[in-house]
Amino acid sequence: MELITGGKYQGKKEYALNILGADEENIIDDFNEKVRNLLLKGEDVNAYVDEILDNRPDAVIIADEVGCGIIPLDPDDREYRITSGRLVCELSEKAEHVYRVVAGLGIKLK
Repeated sequence: MELITGGKYQGKKEYALNILGADEENIIDDFNEKVRNLLLKGEDVNAYVDEILDNRPDAVIIADEVGCGIIPLDPDDREYRITSGRLVCELSEKAEHVYRVVAGLGIKLK
């Protein structure tokens, strides 16, 4: 499993496709939004991550950086941000490689 992180609209998916040579069907794009939707539905986000780790070893997960900036006042937004950040940390531990993409340029972190 590969993990690509970076700011919104920084070229993460293009990096996965054009530089890493990932297949479209292996890319899990908008990881953070999937986490947000699961939280809103009251579903288990850890089960979602476990399913990826167990069944999609060739996945390329694309996640936005959500920890920068002002801490949200809304408790649900705060919970989303905390949960999303912790899940990305868990994924980075288990990923074969981790990249950060800024302005379309990738930096290999792991």
